[in-house]
Amino acid sequence: MVAGVLASASTTRSNAQAPALAYTPDSIFMALFANGDALVEYDVLMSNATTATANSTIPIKLFGTNISELIVTDLDDKIVPFKTIEPGEIGVTPGKATGVRISYLTPDLVNKVGRTWTFNLQSSVDVAIKMPADSVPIDYGSNVPTLSPIGSQTLLTFKAGGIHFSYIIGSLDTEDQAGLAIKFADAAIKQAKVDYQGIALPDQEDLLAKAIAAKNSGKFGDAVKLATQASDQVQVAISEFTSAKSDISNATKQIAQASGQGHDTARATSLLNQANTEFSQGKYSQAKATVAQAISALNDTAQLGSRASIPVIAIIGIAVAGGGAGAYYFLFRKKTMVTRSAEILHDSDPPNSSMQPVLEPQQLQNQEENQERRENNSISNLPPVESARALAGIPESQTDTSLLARIVAKIIEDKPHLRPEDRDVLGFLAEKEGAAFESEVRSRFSLPKTTVWRLVKRLEREELVEIRKAGGQNLIKLRFEGRQAK
Repeated sequence: MVAGVLASASTTRSNAQAPALAYTPDSIFMALFANGDALVEYDVLMSNATTATANSTIPIKLFGTNISELIVTDLDDKIVPFKTIEPGEIGVTPGKATGVRISYLTPDLVNKVGRTWTFNLQSSVDVAIKMPADSVPIDYGSNVPTLSPIGSQTLLTFKAGGIHFSYIIGSLDTEDQAGLAIKFADAAIKQAKVDYQGIALPDQEDLLAKAIAAKNSGKFGDAVKLATQASDQVQVAISEFTSAKSDISNATKQIAQASGQGHDTARATSLLNQANTEFSQGKYSQAKATVAQAISALNDTAQLGSRASIPVIAIIGIAVAGGGAGAYYFLFRKKTMVTRSAEILHDSDPPNSSMQPVLEPQQLQNQEENQERRENNSISNLPPVESARALAGIPESQTDTSLLARIVAKIIEDKPHLRPEDRDVLGFLAEKEGAAFESEVRSRFSLPKTTVWRLVKRLEREELVEIRKAGGQNLIKLRFEGRQAK
């Protein structure tokens, strides 16, 4: 195994087909797994000279020499032909693509000795590394990364240069892990206050204080759980904060407009003041509910107002044939969601590395043209907005999340070879009543599209999920057939 990999990715070999500086590295994302493998997603940008010569084959050095599950796509996720030149180097034919993403697995970046494993890399660009679950980074050397929490996992972002750090795979109930979880929670709270001026996080700060107290008492497992809850709730609070702030702003404008038209807004104004108080206390869910009451009160007043001066809210009610403002907002939201561009991801298994191009040029052209037609058609033919569970056709009798959690637990028990990230996605599907869009999985776990695509296809091969198309998106559904909870 290669303990350290020196990859001067910005230097390419010169030959008749590939001029010097044919490409420049753009970004590198890696996800480390509990077995020591690394998933690499390496983005490079092509020079103008390269894209002007459609048939150029560009040699690109990879990070590591033992490579598997290799796939190359352009920046629109369309397959790009490649061939293996030698171990650790491939020749890419980008055509007119301005950049490519190279994705693969390699065991060559981690040296495993006992419980302490060491990662080594030399890179000309910044590198983001997602750590395995149940791991504790230690001994960063001189290139100290920034740390960000992703649920129970850690994202390390290193500056360009030499990257060397060690980490331990083991129990969460350690003092180091407790300290790391507390550090993440504290950083998340402080960063949220910088990014969202005026946000109040009393519950999250209380959880952090309890985590610190648990650590000081030697209850490291409890400290990790409390600190992780604090980190997760910061993200929830940010979403609720921005949503409540927007609702209050919109309600303020509507009430001012109705008042200017001579309508009685006393009740709506009182409720809006209450919502502002709740908002200032960090009670964002309550504030949203109170704002909804204020809008309802305003609508009631508008419907009783003078017919000689029909307010805006009443016009909305007439436009939807008496359905009320609620129906208007539903239709407006539905129309907005329907007209959004859908992300179409490939459904085929990733091609493996070989000496031959993945696709012949004519096959590639036909695939791209068919894909473009599907994307164009998907936007105009989206179904009504429904939940992932409903679109998946899951009966109400099968949406008990506690039952689904037990089924997933049984699956994990029966299939101990599943990767931690596979188990996490199965648990997420259980939380989502058995089905979720692939975009939801990407959002939940902060993973690139190609990574989630591989993961979902892997679960499909295990016959644990089904993949369907719904409204131009990939819908992931748990397979229930023949599965019983523990």
